Amino acid sequence: MPLLQEYSYEDYAELESYIGPRLVDVQAQTLNADLLANASELVDALRAQFQPGPVSGDTVPDLVAAPTVAGEGEDHPPSAAPPL
Repeated sequence: MPLLQEYSYEDYAELESYIGPRLVDVQAQTLNADLLANASELVDALRAQFQPGPVSGDTVPDLVAAPTVAGEGEDHPPSAAPPL
């Protein structure tokens, strides 16, 4: 945590954006000492902060290209397959 504090130049609002509101009290400019002292609660807070979840209005992009038929959309005929 000290490295993140240094990285954010003691800007607790920025630090909160990195590790979440459960760990950072922006108003008091401190870290949650109780949470830091309890390893399982700390892990739970970090897991909740970094676990991916759906974003409102977002759609999952189609990462797999749709199969195409040979020659489809081409101006020239497909080349012949090499002999075996």
